[in-house]
Amino acid sequence: LISPNQLLYWLVLLTGVYVSIIPLMIKPVLSLSFKIFSDQELSIFFPSLLAIFVLFALPIFALGMVSPLAARIGIEKMDRVGGMIGDLYAFSTIGSLVGTFLPVLVLVPFIGSKLSFYLFGFLLILLGVLGLRRWYLLFLLLLPLLPNFPWFQETLSKSVLYRGESSYQYVQVKELSQGGRALFFNEGLGIQSFYSPKQYLTGLYWDVANLLPLLYPEGKNFLILGLAGGTSARSLHHFYPHLKLTGVEIDPEVIRLSRDYFGLDQVPIKIVNTDGRVFLNNSTEKYDFMMVDVFRDGIYVPFHMTTQEFFTSVKDSLTPKGVLMMNVFSPKREDPLLKLIQDTVSSVFPHFYTLRMSRGTYLFLASSSPLAFEIPESDQYPESIYQMAQQAFPKVKKVKADKQGSLSKDDYSLAELLSAKLLFLEKKVNAF
Repeated sequence: LISPNQLLYWLVLLTGVYVSIIPLMIKPVLSLSFKIFSDQELSIFFPSLLAIFVLFALPIFALGMVSPLAARIGIEKMDRVGGMIGDLYAFSTIGSLVGTFLPVLVLVPFIGSKLSFYLFGFLLILLGVLGLRRWYLLFLLLLPLLPNFPWFQETLSKSVLYRGESSYQYVQVKELSQGGRALFFNEGLGIQSFYSPKQYLTGLYWDVANLLPLLYPEGKNFLILGLAGGTSARSLHHFYPHLKLTGVEIDPEVIRLSRDYFGLDQVPIKIVNTDGRVFLNNSTEKYDFMMVDVFRDGIYVPFHMTTQEFFTSVKDSLTPKGVLMMNVFSPKREDPLLKLIQDTVSSVFPHFYTLRMSRGTYLFLASSSPLAFEIPESDQYPESIYQMAQQAFPKVKKVKADKQGSLSKDDYSLAELLSAKLLFLEKKVNAF
């Protein structure tokens, strides 16, 4: 029979081998799990859960056996059982802290998730070989190097211009078959930005930002929270070159891509790399227009930008006639998350309006002053702006504040719970 010592190190070694090949398994496992559920009336939650279980259940279970085995080995030295158990718990606690913070704060931001897997796989294999003292197994240390060989390299299709990890998400830039290029985050459930050199309107919700100057013609300062590739910034500069544009984007890699692939280097805009709420808290400037287009995982608004305190800071950052436009995704009108954010915004702004776009996209418009959605004379603005106003303004609905409605606050909010419910229940989630 194998001794407890050997069992421990074999367990560590084989777990290291498995962890080293996880990055090579991710794509086929995800594809298979989505095929299994392709004919089911289920959301993306279930295939994702299956893939996570297949990829991570085995190494988590195996490494969970390490502490009991180590305790079993240590108990054989009965002269200091208490000290041994104390040492084991101490090292286990230190390991838990390092394992919690090192990947998030250091490894993933600086080397990415794939290399993080390879690094941990390498260390586990090395520890197993040293413990077993079977030096012929050292060749297994080459496993983390496999992805560097040409036959394991993922070849990009001609339509993919860029694919990589940032500190916040998985990012892709693709050429679209119908023309132009698009920015995708993570699973690619929706287009985050669109660019075509000679095209400024997209037919999507970004275009509505170009109608805000019609509501306040004297306005000049325009702030965009959630700049992404700068689709709205390009069109605003094209149609209203007098506007002073400021864009806030939390992901520095997305800022780089916006300049390299989406023509933002040709737009006179001040770009600030920080979180939108942090920016508002530190800013003393007043804005005439503010567009809030922030999403987590490309689907739902981050909790801290749905609260009453956040919208109060938005109101404080706007001029008395300033206009807020916010994009919110909801698959249906009666969705509780939509109602929660709507009630929260209307509790801060006395004048609140909604505009339903196609395919589950809602735009919230709010101001401290009444807004007049009047279609301008056709010779005042470009024909495309005039036509868009004709289509959009009649659909705008004024909403009265529901004083009995639930509010999202910093100390208590259902926003994240309702967002998770949205992902869990909806068969197809696509905000665009």
